[in-house]
Amino acid sequence: MPPTRSLRKTLPLRATIDGQPVKKGNRLPAANFGERWATDFFAAAGHRILFSKPDLKGTNQPGFDLVTMKNSRVYFIDNKAFMRNGKVYGVSALTRNFPANLARFKSTLLRLAQLPRLPASYKQVLTAALASLQKGNYRRVVTNANFGTLGLHLTGISDALRKQGILFANLKKPGKKK
Repeated sequence: MPPTRSLRKTLPLRATIDGQPVKKGNRLPAANFGERWATDFFAAAGHRILFSKPDLKGTNQPGFDLVTMKNSRVYFIDNKAFMRNGKVYGVSALTRNFPANLARFKSTLLRLAQLPRLPASYKQVLTAALASLQKGNYRRVVTNANFGTLGLHLTGISDALRKQGILFANLKKPGKKK
């Protein structure tokens, strides 16, 4: 039986950024796939998607990868698509940079809620999200969505992250959270 190989090595990635082919070895397509998978996962679980980074160009940009809302709680999500086993030890978007990212996100919600042609149903969702944030009703979550085929995936978060209130959503083995 031939050895198992990663999809990244067996399938040609024809992704582009601004119309230019992505160079071999660039990990953005795999990371973007993980972010889109996380978005689909949370949407299927009944979350309203407030923000996501659906295109390749935004994949490695600062800030949150995904922001959702469910049951009046806002979830700030950062996906780590690392193809290795072990724990996540750093997630600056949800720790060191969180205050600035939160302020920027709130500002964006306020600006969007004031758009005159925005449908009332959208304004209602944005207003509810802002009210939840005002009450501190949010969670910070790390996910591990990737398309690795070698069984390599992150399995949890460090104790230091857990002590900061960060949660882990194991998308590689749904139902098991660490």
